[in-house]
Amino acid sequence: MCACLQRLDNLESLCNHLATKSPQIPEDKELMLLNSFERIKSVEADLERTKRVLQAAVVKQKALVETLESVQEPSRVRKRMFCS
Repeated sequence: MCACLQRLDNLESLCNHLATKSPQIPEDKELMLLNSFERIKSVEADLERTKRVLQAAVVKQKALVETLESVQEPSRVRKRMFCS
């Protein structure tokens, strides 16, 4: 029973300690969080720009592939004619 009362006293003192603490985040930690959010936003913006550039590159590559295929197709037909 005595151990139970001791634990209850410890719990009560912890609750009192937490109740007296300020609910505000310390200024240095808040500044650190804000800086982290800014870095995250910057990285997200960089990723979005990179995504757009990569999508444009894919479109160009597809156009090049189509052009190469259209150029190569007639030469294949000519080779078949000469080989027959």
